[in-house]
Amino acid sequence: MKFSKILNLVLVALTSKVSAATSKDNFFDNYKRADLFTLTDYNVPDIYINMDKEEFNALIYSASVNAIDISGGVPPPPPPPGAKGSSDNGPGDIPEEFSHLIINPGTKEEENLKITDASLKFVLNGETTEIPSISISIGGDHSRNTSKVSFNLKCNKGKLLGRKVFRLRTNDDDPSLMRSKISCDIVNHLGLPSISANYARLHINEEFMGLYVLMDHYKTSWIKQVYPDDKEVKNLYQCKEMSSDLSASSYNSCVNANDDYPEDKEDLKEFLETINAASNRSEIDDIMDVDTFIKYWILEWLLGSGDHMLINGKNYYLYKQLNGIWTVLYYDFDSLFGVSLNRYTFDHDTATEIPFSDWYFSRPIVDTLVKNDEASFLKNLQFIIDNAFNPDILFPHIDSIKNWIDLYILEDRTPVNGTLPGRINEFGFSNNYNYEQFLNNVEYTSYGHVYGIKEWIQRRYNFVCENYDVKCPNFKKTEETEDIFSTKMVKEEDEEEVTFILDNEQTIIPNNEIDEIITENVDYNNDDGDEEKEEEDKDEAIDIDADIDDEEDSFNEGDIKN
Repeated sequence: MKFSKILNLVLVALTSKVSAATSKDNFFDNYKRADLFTLTDYNVPDIYINMDKEEFNALIYSASVNAIDISGGVPPPPPPPGAKGSSDNGPGDIPEEFSHLIINPGTKEEENLKITDASLKFVLNGETTEIPSISISIGGDHSRNTSKVSFNLKCNKGKLLGRKVFRLRTNDDDPSLMRSKISCDIVNHLGLPSISANYARLHINEEFMGLYVLMDHYKTSWIKQVYPDDKEVKNLYQCKEMSSDLSASSYNSCVNANDDYPEDKEDLKEFLETINAASNRSEIDDIMDVDTFIKYWILEWLLGSGDHMLINGKNYYLYKQLNGIWTVLYYDFDSLFGVSLNRYTFDHDTATEIPFSDWYFSRPIVDTLVKNDEASFLKNLQFIIDNAFNPDILFPHIDSIKNWIDLYILEDRTPVNGTLPGRINEFGFSNNYNYEQFLNNVEYTSYGHVYGIKEWIQRRYNFVCENYDVKCPNFKKTEETEDIFSTKMVKEEDEEEVTFILDNEQTIIPNNEIDEIITENVDYNNDDGDEEKEEEDKDEAIDIDADIDDEEDSFNEGDIKN
């Protein structure tokens, strides 16, 4: 698919509005992130990966190995290692009652296939960075078997703008493709230790694969850059299994992220035993970054996460800094802002009105540091309300991101010859969200059990301001803003028009007219077209300003705000 072809479609419909589609904000002023993300703010790069064709086909197939056919409903996740029904050999990881739903049974080696001899080119603002040797594997856990698959990438030699390991995610459950980006931005903006996110267009073996969320990942290389004095990184533990609940025994569910110390968990075990024996924060302030933990717990609640520490007990790292103080690092943000909360027995319609005390299961350390210490809780809640979780702060940033990626989402969700870009896993599932659903879900429209992002934020913010002892600037009572919360439950078969939003103006075009625009203005069969002309079309179609910060990628531990 040629980029200019899809953009021509939009130009026909919207003419002069395209040039001002993107407006960069100052959300990250005074907040330092890695070069890979400062340079790609409001500036989408192209990533070109090349590998052997047969290896690529095997890689895509591996996404479906031991995957579950979810057409009849999503089964529960596999039990943690050592529990009944768990195994290290493929299908044994699937609960027995769902074993008949396995799509392509295979070994763990087949499932976890990694290609180690691929190459990568990273093109940004006409400049190319080449990584001659990378490793690539399928990304994701229970969401790995999607029709448009996610990827994990590692530079075997060198780094990409300072990052050795990074991710390309499709986030199929998110109609907006903005949940991971916004969540990372919030955590970065608060100065908490965290990964970052932006976007990239991906090409594999010269085939355009679509728009992806570009993210870094917590590995020992990440720790060495953020905490440069730690040369060995002996105490970084990934807690990705269910029931990693910070109980004294939960060290069994976490693994040392440093392959040189796979069995070393003594420090982790001692930490968990100590915090579970504590009766107040003064007893553990010297070994635990208490406020960072509390801020992340509050964010779980505010952003509507059920897949982190408080409920499922997973998707975080515990890291012991050289000063002896443990901190926490969260990841996997694609299901925030009210996605499928019914799976945690929460009622969808009232989920935004659930208090913090009901947003976690049995967690003695949370009781000690939050339930029994209201002052610490309210102090950290006020900090987050003042600096991030506030519609006055978040909504302009959300609008800025939405305007920035608008045309890229259109390109990603417009079929060419009946096929969407990158949807090449024939065994994979997809929610098949379209362009209009992107536009609407960023705002106040829910699809099934997925809240509109702004609706979730405004409802949760209103509830907090009405029920907690915090100051909320410009807060309006729920009854005064109730008219904007008429949640539209849109069914795809009822959609008859597409709304383009550019320059804060709306242009509504019926679907049948979009089809005519595509038919009349995009010649998909012209394989002999002038490539130089296409490049001119591309340049005319979109003009994205690239304000490149010349900041160094590495930063000191002291730069992280707590």
